[in-house]
Amino acid sequence: LIGTNGSGKSTILKIIAGQESIDSGSLSIRNNISIGYLSQIPEEKDIIVKDYINSALKEIIELKEKLE
Repeated sequence: LIGTNGSGKSTILKIIAGQESIDSGSLSIRNNISIGYLSQIPEEKDIIVKDYINSALKEIIELKEKLE
């Protein structure tokens, strides 16, 4: 997403991820869709970027390891 500061980029991602509710309108997400969202500010301060990203992909990584 590209937009100026304060235009709502983070807010729309939080709405899609179910972390914020919408004030008006509607949101439609297909069934069987998995949505991963990483906040701009990690909950853990002492985590490296690779581990932070992988934390959102844990299920996919486990499936990949089972296939190998």
